[in-house]
Amino acid sequence: MSGDVRGALAVEGGCARCLGLKAKADLAHGEAAYWRVMHSRAVERGAQLAAEIEALHAKLRQRERQLFGRRSERGKGKNEGQPAHGGRRGRGQQRGASGHGRRRHAALPAVEETCDLDPAQRHCPRCECPYELLEGTEDSEVNEV
Repeated sequence: MSGDVRGALAVEGGCARCLGLKAKADLAHGEAAYWRVMHSRAVERGAQLAAEIEALHAKLRQRERQLFGRRSERGKGKNEGQPAHGGRRGRGQQRGASGHGRRRHAALPAVEETCDLDPAQRHCPRCECPYELLEGTEDSEVNEV
């Protein structure tokens, strides 16, 4: 009787091992189809996002041209660059005029002082290495009234 059962299984689709392998193959084929569909959806979504990004970049370029373009700032109109109030200049420092600079106090007495560091201060407080002498001097004027 066991021979008859084996023969019936062989006729219907194979042995239990072959049926298990076929089921695994069908499952793998289904999973592959699923991932193929998911990949195509992801590629389509990526294309949509790229198109949206390009549209947003175009919109940004248009807004920047509107905001920072050639005619973004309004002029003052007909009176631009002309003095105000019937030909009279405004009071105070005029645009483009040079300033007066510092005043020279030649009438005040000048006393020349030489400042030097104490020998105790002529070294670095951290490493105790002596300072190097600098070429030249630092000249400045102090006016005391």
